[in-house]
Amino acid sequence: MKTALGEAPNLGTNEASRPQRLIAAAICLIFGFGTLLALPPATSPLQPMPGVTASYYTALILFYVLTARIFFGQFRRTGSIPVSSFAAGTLYAAAIVLAQLLSFANIFSNEPILGDGPNTIVWLWVAWHAGLALFASVPAYFAGDGLTPAVRPESARRIARIIVALTILSVLTITWLLSEHVACCQSSARKTIIACSPIPK
Repeated sequence: MKTALGEAPNLGTNEASRPQRLIAAAICLIFGFGTLLALPPATSPLQPMPGVTASYYTALILFYVLTARIFFGQFRRTGSIPVSSFAAGTLYAAAIVLAQLLSFANIFSNEPILGDGPNTIVWLWVAWHAGLALFASVPAYFAGDGLTPAVRPESARRIARIIVALTILSVLTITWLLSEHVACCQSSARKTIIACSPIPK
């Protein structure tokens, strides 16, 4: 049975019910307890497990894509600019994680498909986490009810397509820079660190 559009929950306005909070708390406890159980054996070296990296990144991409789908659905209904920023952020994360997966050796081929290996992997990791923080800064800037400012709902679908295109374009540009010009990125970062360092030169 489909839920009527007016009755469907909106992120940022509908308070979680008690059962939903209990389920969320139970999930957090399970993961926390599992982490504690993994601490003792974590200090012992394990045999190489080639499939771990591919499985981990595939799961990340899947979860980010599903989360982006939820946020874009909310944006089309509400027109909320903060929600669109979350949607773009999770889509960006899915794409940049895919690029990072392609920069590993021995995943799809003996050599990395993108970049020169470790240097590209590290810089894509930085771009992944820095990008998420930047996208999250938009809702933090507005700091309202989570739904304002907003565009007209009838324009939301067209704007969502533009957001998707710009997000993918930004990931392609970042990936190209960090794959083909990673040495320049490292040099610029080193100069910035030296310039901002309080230690006398």
